[in-house]
Amino acid sequence: MFDPSTGADVASWIEDDGLLEDRLNVYRNNVFYSLTGSLSDLYQVITKLVGEEFFRAAASEFVRISPPKTGRILEYGADFPGFLSAFEPAKPLPYLADVARLEWAWHQAYHGQDSKPLSPEKLQSFPPERMAEISFKLHPTSRFVQSEFPVDQIWSANQDDAEDKNVDLGHGGAFLQVIRPELDVEVRQLSEGAFTFLMACENGLMLGEAYEVAVSREAQLDLTKMLSDFLLGGTFIEATINGK
Repeated sequence: MFDPSTGADVASWIEDDGLLEDRLNVYRNNVFYSLTGSLSDLYQVITKLVGEEFFRAAASEFVRISPPKTGRILEYGADFPGFLSAFEPAKPLPYLADVARLEWAWHQAYHGQDSKPLSPEKLQSFPPERMAEISFKLHPTSRFVQSEFPVDQIWSANQDDAEDKNVDLGHGGAFLQVIRPELDVEVRQLSEGAFTFLMACENGLMLGEAYEVAVSREAQLDLTKMLSDFLLGGTFIEATINGK
């Protein structure tokens, strides 16, 4: 379907009445149309930002060079943000790829596995002198997006129910966590320290180690308040010391 030159191979085992290539082109068009349509449904904000015609052209090129690797359509489109970052016609919009990363993170969180958040009581059950040894397991829907642009504002301004459509690109960057602790996906703006802390936890560092890395980025980081916010927000699902 993705290589017209294979028509001759197909003709070797299908009776060719002179219309084989035309029939294969019908299938090819259907494949490209369905895949570009799926990408447009997934990357709705990108479609709004660049327009339907531009998006279709970009998506068609992406489909051509990055066909699906599995039969699960929900997994298709992960490489689209990287494609946009190198897509020459998109260069005038340097924030576009990061907005796409946010949309992909939202998509993953929406379809991610449900899980019960960690209760504050569980954390309180550990001996105070061993708190630094705690390892956290993050909610399976948790995803992270970092950008030098306010991509969360761009994303929010392009939602159908958005009241404020104005975005100041000079506002600064964003450290975002995308998560679905319950029914709805949330896009949370974090401080650089909190973002660094969660990334460190995700990479297997214990609480004390993760905090040391985080304060190197944000010296005034309040550990108690940060942990309280994360617990109330359902960020963690498990806390252990030495795996117990």
